[in-house]
Amino acid sequence: MAKPSCAKARFEKDARFQAVLPIRNDALEFITFGHYQVAKNTSVKFRENKTYEFFGAWLNPNNGQQKLQQYFKVSTPIKQNYGRPAPVFKASFDVIKESSDDKNVYQPHMAGIVEWDKIDDFFQLINSQAFKEQAAPLMASALSRIDMLHAKLVFKN
Repeated sequence: MAKPSCAKARFEKDARFQAVLPIRNDALEFITFGHYQVAKNTSVKFRENKTYEFFGAWLNPNNGQQKLQQYFKVSTPIKQNYGRPAPVFKASFDVIKESSDDKNVYQPHMAGIVEWDKIDDFFQLINSQAFKEQAAPLMASALSRIDMLHAKLVFKN
């Protein structure tokens, strides 16, 4: 049996691998790393019958924090009354700022996990008339960017 390093070297010289190497390298440029801390011990129990939003958000440099507080004040009653169970913040993370200027370090101003009752509840909320008219403009003025991943988790027994 050949040593793994020899097999790896042969694989890397293979024309088929060489053909996909540029694609792989381009894809790897999208990998980012982030480091977070939690201010207090927080337990999160993930359930199969819920949907989870993992988010990172950057505040607008022009009064973003103040606008975000206004957004939460306005959006909370809308979230409680849009016709579905209100989303629940399960965890908030403080981003540990890296001194590096490396573009592969993910450093939003805030990050966290939100639990939604059903997978389409997010879209029902943001498409509700009250949210569109009252909350969405505040969110848009508070944040310069928000990344979200919504996931439904399935656990193997």
